[in-house]
Amino acid sequence: PEFFTDNVDAFEGDDVTLECFGNIPKNKPWEDIYIQWLKDDREILRLSSGKVDVSIDYSILKLPPKHDISRGIFSLSITSVSVFDQGVYQCRYKGTDFEAPRSGFPETYTLTVW
Repeated sequence: PEFFTDNVDAFEGDDVTLECFGNIPKNKPWEDIYIQWLKDDREILRLSSGKVDVSIDYSILKLPPKHDISRGIFSLSITSVSVFDQGVYQCRYKGTDFEAPRSGFPETYTLTVW
């Protein structure tokens, strides 16, 4: 698949949602879904075993409601962005428990904050 980067521009204080979609088996329990968001190749959020872990530097990151996640919507919401939030974001997930995390779509975002 071709490498797809989406550029997102925001102003300080805006709320931003970085869309991400993946292919999850229909019968997969919510607790078994694994989602990972990276910023500049560092993990900033992980959903694993039904629990969300957010990097200490990021308290205002949110995933969609459980029923959306179960449908393959893994978007990341950032409340009140600051210049600190600028960077390259990647969404990854596991379709099955035994595979390495794969990229969601779009694969990466470049967030610019003005």
